[in-house]
Amino acid sequence: MFTFTDEKFSGPLDLLLNLVEGHELKITEISLADVTDKYLSFVNSSTEIDESEMADFLVLAAKLLYLKSKELLPQLVVEDEQTGDELSRQLKMYEQFVHAAEEIKEMLLQRRFMYPRQELHVMARGFQPPKTLTSFKLGAVITDIVTRRTPVKLEEAQIQKVMSIREKIDAVQDMLKTFQRTHMKHLVDDLSSKPDIIVTFLALLELAKQRSVLLEQEDHFTDIHITATL
Repeated sequence: MFTFTDEKFSGPLDLLLNLVEGHELKITEISLADVTDKYLSFVNSSTEIDESEMADFLVLAAKLLYLKSKELLPQLVVEDEQTGDELSRQLKMYEQFVHAAEEIKEMLLQRRFMYPRQELHVMARGFQPPKTLTSFKLGAVITDIVTRRTPVKLEEAQIQKVMSIREKIDAVQDMLKTFQRTHMKHLVDDLSSKPDIIVTFLALLELAKQRSVLLEQEDHFTDIHITATL
């Protein structure tokens, strides 16, 4: 953070501006050229420069320059109360931002990141239509909504009966009692629907989990051999 030091003042520029505004320090006793030179030296010697701090310096320097020009050349400065009020308002606003930034910094150091919302004391008074609303206008709006509504036509579908996993397990076990060994391809060749194929695969997984069958595959994407173990 840049601080300016000379015979009359030592500290940050926002404090200097506050002292000048409060008539505690004469702006004519401060060399703004010296302020600029020291700030440029500060910038050149710094490895990292905060862009927001540079913007703050430009604002503060411009306001100090304006105040000093009013003191040194009063005959060339048009006295305008509104301009003075606006400058005062901006200075006070800047001071508020500085204080708010310090408070936020303190909150971040304390790791206070959660703030509950205050309870809203609003009494529900039910439906309160505008005074200009009439039954005729309300009916017209409802009619317009119903007229513009496009009916949604749902696709027709039939519910297909799918064999349960328990039924498929029984069917596979019955087949293995006769053949002792079969292939996955033989189990799904006659199945026409995807759900039946999925149920068959789940039934085989359950049988393998129960160690009732042994599943073997010689290579990737080849047929699965099913052998009864009981």
